[in-house]
Amino acid sequence: MLAPVLIVVPCYAEAERLDRPVFLDFAAEHPDIHFLFVDDGSPDDTLAVLHALADGQPTMDVLALSPNGGKAEAVRQGILEALTRECRAVGFRDADLATPLSAIVEFAKTAWRSLPGSGGKLCYVGDRTVTATMSRTPRSAGRWVITAIIVAVAIVMALGLWQVDSPKLLRLSGLSLIGLLA
Repeated sequence: MLAPVLIVVPCYAEAERLDRPVFLDFAAEHPDIHFLFVDDGSPDDTLAVLHALADGQPTMDVLALSPNGGKAEAVRQGILEALTRECRAVGFRDADLATPLSAIVEFAKTAWRSLPGSGGKLCYVGDRTVTATMSRTPRSAGRWVITAIIVAVAIVMALGLWQVDSPKLLRLSGLSLIGLLA
């Protein structure tokens, strides 16, 4: 059996906003997709909410950071932690679910096709699908692009990725980083 996909979910002040039922339902339907929730030093009860969510869930775990270092640092620390675990692919999703969790299923399929039989890991740096019915948080297209670029550059710099195979694929000793912007 292939190791699961691990999705990093950076969280800051999400105690009241985190849609726990959506994450629980998705996890129940997709046991091969795991979540690592990263609390970035939230000033509210986010950490307690995350621990309650993950309690008894074999596909959910929590990483607590303190003090707050910002979203990019939470994503970076989550991905670095994920890379130490048994998983086939690593990605991240915002806690606000601006892009629905169902998009992870396509990423998982890409992971299995992209690394057939190899010992490497695929690292998904995110996508935003621009449709009125899918996006739950209104954002301008410019903000989406800028956020994707900033996070991708931060991850590339933090992990020392250096070989560019194509505009969408970077490789570093067994790690492939893909950025899918839709």
